[in-house]
Amino acid sequence: MDCNRVQKLISLYLAGDLSGEDLEALMAHLASCPKCRAAFEEAKRYEAALKGVFKETVSKSRSPKSRVLRRIKDEGPRRRPGKSLTNWFIFILFMAALCFLIIVAYVSYEKFKLENIEKSLAARQQLIPVLRALREYHGDCGAYPVGGNIDMVRALQSKSEGQQPYYTFRLEDLSEGRFIDPWRQPYIYRSTGEAALLYSTGPNRRDDSGLPDDIRP
Repeated sequence: MDCNRVQKLISLYLAGDLSGEDLEALMAHLASCPKCRAAFEEAKRYEAALKGVFKETVSKSRSPKSRVLRRIKDEGPRRRPGKSLTNWFIFILFMAALCFLIIVAYVSYEKFKLENIEKSLAARQQLIPVLRALREYHGDCGAYPVGGNIDMVRALQSKSEGQQPYYTFRLEDLSEGRFIDPWRQPYIYRSTGEAALLYSTGPNRRDDSGLPDDIRP
């Protein structure tokens, strides 16, 4: 099975929409492909982290309900009978609005989760050919390109007479001369010549020195 198709199947699996022959094909591929299996495990960890954030958000959103219920209980005996129906109507409207907000938050969370899973898989696919080109550059020159992201791009796209560039970046993968990830952030590239490090800052767009949600191939 093609690894690009496996990315889509992983997203469907995590959303609970995969079954039958597609599920069996995915499991069989993961058993034989270390790269896709690592991407699958990373996606599951990321999904678990997002669920924890969502649960905390929903828990906080429920606190106004508790305050309203306590207020109704405490102030109930002091109410005039004529206002009872109006107050209950207001309470029902409030609860309906709260339920609507929770549903909107959940749908937004699911969309956000799937988008970031797909972008994480896409980032790994972006990195693989560039890392291959860096190794080829190292084999020819005896060292990796020194400097940052822009220096790496220039080195890989440069060519001597009669030779092709080590790698040709797509225009949509560059911004101001920098190699960018699916979140439109520059990839982190560090090199001293003898060793090189290349990774994406991931969904949080923060450089965590490769961990915890930074994306590597």
